[in-house]
Amino acid sequence: MTTFFTAETHFNDPEVIKYEHQGQRIRPWDTVEEQNQFIIDNWNSRVKDTDTVYHMGDVYDVDIKDSSQLVGQLNGNKILIRGDKDTDPIEQYKQYFSEVYNPPHVVEINEVKYVLSHFYLKKDQLDELDCSVNIHSHLHADCVPNPRYFSVSLERTNFYPITSDELILEIKKHQIKHIKNIQF
Repeated sequence: MTTFFTAETHFNDPEVIKYEHQGQRIRPWDTVEEQNQFIIDNWNSRVKDTDTVYHMGDVYDVDIKDSSQLVGQLNGNKILIRGDKDTDPIEQYKQYFSEVYNPPHVVEINEVKYVLSHFYLKKDQLDELDCSVNIHSHLHADCVPNPRYFSVSLERTNFYPITSDELILEIKKHQIKHIKNIQF
């Protein structure tokens, strides 16, 4: 069993395919149907039914009928950390997610505590929860320029869920990059 992290699937959301970052579109699809199928295919190419996936929110467009059914096409045991767009009743999400949390939610990976959320948390919240890193989303292609924050938005993970091993490796690279930039 492998643990994965992801966020910002935005199934059936016609607005998200228009998002830009630094003057460039951040999603390459022209239609939500293309986006939906690409994300489902990428997800299922990595995630097996025995795996667990933490989703940091903004799953689907709640205003488009039957959008939630796309989640049923995704492999794995899915756990949702709700985002600002996840406004359907909790019962709707529990059809497809084994667990649903309002953020923050703390998990332990290799004896290190991480806090999961949709929005990135303030430093004092991280300290209060005794967590080393905030695994979050919401910013899509952007990131918090701080080694204690790591975004798992699909735009930052090449539109694939990432494993806990990949996540930890990326967090370490992110931290080393910031350490090298400290001036004494």
